[in-house]
Order: sequence, then C-alpha cells, then structure tokens
Amino acid sequence: MTGRVSRGLFTLAWLCAYPLFALNVALEAYTGRAVDGLYSIGMALACAAGLGAMWRWRLGALDAAFAAFMAWVALRTGAGYALGQHAAHELGTYALMMGWYAGAYALGRSLDLPAGRGRLVAALLLPVAALLPLVDWSFFYLAARYQEHGQSYSVYQGVARSVAMVAILALCAARRPAADGLIVAVTVAALFVIGARSEFYSFTGAAAMALVLPNLGRRRVWLAGGAVLAVAAAALALHVVAGGSLAIDPDTSRVYELLSGQSTSLAARLALFRPILGPWLDGDLSFLFGDLLSYQRITGSTGLYIHNALSVLTDFGLPGFGLYAGLCAAAAAVLLRAHDGEAPFGLRILAGFSLLMVLAAKSLFWSEVALFWGVAAQVAAARAQRAPDPAGPSALAPPALPGAARAS
Repeated sequence: MTGRVSRGLFTLAWLCAYPLFALNVALEAYTGRAVDGLYSIGMALACAAGLGAMWRWRLGALDAAFAAFMAWVALRTGAGYALGQHAAHELGTYALMMGWYAGAYALGRSLDLPAGRGRLVAALLLPVAALLPLVDWSFFYLAARYQEHGQSYSVYQGVARSVAMVAILALCAARRPAADGLIVAVTVAALFVIGARSEFYSFTGAAAMALVLPNLGRRRVWLAGGAVLAVAAAALALHVVAGGSLAIDPDTSRVYELLSGQSTSLAARLALFRPILGPWLDGDLSFLFGDLLSYQRITGSTGLYIHNALSVLTDFGLPGFGLYAGLCAAAAAVLLRAHDGEAPFGLRILAGFSLLMVLAAKSLFWSEVALFWGVAAQVAAARAQRAPDPAGPSALAPPALPGAARAS
C-alpha cells in the first residue's frame, strides 16, 4: 500500500470515527436516517491503513507492549471459548473491542491528516453547531438518541468523544496561544452543554494541568493565577452580599448534578466495586487470570462495567491489567515530556485527558486509550529517529508530528 493511499485511509477513518460520527447523530435527529456503525467503520479503515503502513514504522517498546496486551486478550478470550466457559457469540464483544483498539492505536501511530489548521477547527465547530438545536437548554443535556439495528441508544457520550478527540487534534496543530485558548473554550463549553460529565471534567482538568505544569517555576504565572482567584473570590463575595446563594442547583445542569450530591451516578459507580473486590476478599485465586464477561453476568450489561481501569483486571486478570497500566504510564511519560517542537500543549492534554478517563470514568471498552498509546509510540519513534546516530547522521527525515496537520 502506497503512502498516499494509507494517508487517505487514515484521513477517512478519522473523519468517520469522530467528526462524521457527531454529524451522523444530527442527521438521525433531523431526518430519521443515518449510517449504522460509523465509528466501527472508521476503526476498520484505520486497521486497514495500519496494516499497509506498518512496514514504515520505527518500532519501539510501546509497540511491543501493545502487541503483548492484544496477544494476551486474544489468548484469554480464546481460552474462554476452548474451555467451554463461553459461547462464540458471547465473546463477540471482545472481538469488537480488539478491532477498536487496533484501529485506534493505528490511528494514533500514523496520524498525519492532509488538512490545514483551519479545517481542523471547522471539523470541531461544524458538529457542535449542528447539534446545538438538539440540546435540552433547560438542563444542558444532549438528549438525542440514535437508532442502530432496531435499538435506541443514548449518544451524548459518543458525541462528547468526537468533540474531545477533534479538539485535541486541533490543539496539536495549533501554533498560537490564542488559537489554543479558542479551541479549549469552545470544547469546554460544548462538553458542558452536551452534558457529558466524564469528558467535561477530564478535559477541563487536563487543560488546566497542561497550562500549569510547564509554568510552575514562573513567578508571573503564580501572580496571574492569584489575581484570577482573588477576582473570583471577590465576585462570589459580592454575590453572597447581594443575597445570592452558593448552593448548586442540580436541576440546572447535568454537570452540576454530579457536584450537588443528588446524582445517583457516583453511588452506582462505587457499588460496581463489589464484584471485583469480592473474589479477592474471598481468596479466589482463579480471579488472577480474569473472569470474562463478569460484569455483564452480574449487571446484565457491558455498559455497567466498573468505570475505571480495574475493569481490565476483572476480565483479563493481572497479566492484562499489568500491561494496560504499564502502557498508560509509559505513554504519559512520553507525552508529558513533550517539548516545543512536538505541540506540547495538545499532547499534554491528550495524556491528562486519557489518564483521568481510565482512572475515574471509563471501562476497558473505551478504545481511545489505545489512540493515546499510539500517539505516544509515534512521538517516541520520532525522538529516536532525531537522536544522533553513533554511526553518523541519518539520511532519513524525522516523521511528521502525530496530529500536526500541514499548514494551509
């Protein structure tokens, strides 16, 4: 497969999985018709492009760790079928998950979209604008649903995923602080009105981290931050003196509802810890190698898996969890050390966002963690290729920065 063909497939894959996915939701709401499985189509295209582009990759430790993780998942799943523990149709969930992981990793590993920065920002703004009429403005929530294979699904999390991923890519391509600020502001506002609490808090926290970490030793930053906090405190004090209340009204926003203490989401997520803690407390050592579909058997739905990386431990045991956690730690170490030639702001937000999502919000079926690993592997490969060669200067040009588009 030529470089031009693989780049075209990667571009189409990214469009299907993220911006077109969000537009597809709007199309369903406005016309009643939409394309089924658009995200899966995007990941399948990315897998095909990755197979064609793999021979050009400079492989490293992260690539080897990802291959080991996928091999263990395949081995554990195959063993579950071979031992008669599960029927083939029951394990289809893992086959789909592995396809998503492979596609997302390939997308991050080879991402080099032939689009300018303006087009990336447009890819962020267009879905947001198309979905605004569908928002429940009395509660700030995207209540639209999506019909697929005769079933109705809530889509606000999928749309939030699209908005966050497009925003991070645009941040990797941006070259001016003003552009960074605009993209972050639009993204935070969009995630707030969509009502995706996990994505909103994770993206906001990651953006704050990306701003603060590089400036911890700068006195001006602390003075500016102190000034902002002082102004905010003064404004709140005036609000209280004028008779206002600081109490959070959970009826005004789905995001506020989580902070109010009235949301059942946190209690429900804490209750999901019992299925994982139980076997360990009871001394069930067979749990070391995982219990496939354990949460689906207990709760009746893969959507009710424990909402953090411990879900990998429940299904794939200590080997799978060790590889998963190691990949996350190694990828974060690579991206958090990004320097000025590597779009550090966007890459740090990707690292912070992904870590917060897997630590506190998403189960093993959140495949964007593999995109996070793939981008880190690409950055590590670029650094290795730029490093001085003991045998002399390399004739190879450094690979394109992942996520950084060509300037238009």
